[in-house]
Amino acid sequence: MSDKYSNGLKWESLALALVDLSCPLGEVAPPLSVSWRPELPSEAPTKANWDAWQTIEAGYRESVHEAARALIRTASLPAPTPEIVYFLGLRLRAALNHIESLFVMKDERPASLLAFPALSPDEVAEWFLTEWADDHAITLVFPEMANR
Repeated sequence: MSDKYSNGLKWESLALALVDLSCPLGEVAPPLSVSWRPELPSEAPTKANWDAWQTIEAGYRESVHEAARALIRTASLPAPTPEIVYFLGLRLRAALNHIESLFVMKDERPASLLAFPALSPDEVAEWFLTEWADDHAITLVFPEMANR
């Protein structure tokens, strides 16, 4: 049965699963004040920074995808580097923000008109942290340029 409450429950469950994945990631992440960030041409949000960030991220993409799969399957990160933690953390936040927008609370229950994909929750989480995030995680870094 695919009614708005069963849809909502599936989306809420996925959101909670992603929140749970934040814990092992947080255990290996340094404090924000000393965490790694890509070095960009300037502080201002510009097209050049957007392009530089995408180039840097592309160099880590395969490793980030592998780390995302490992995190989903084992709830841990084997040999995390600061770069992997940065990019995976960003992907996790972007996916969680998006998934939380796919359902609402109605009568104290999650509801959604959007059907959950005909895949396992782990497969959907993996897609959000890999292919989906390839194009969407950058919007957390440059929100003012996201609608370009």
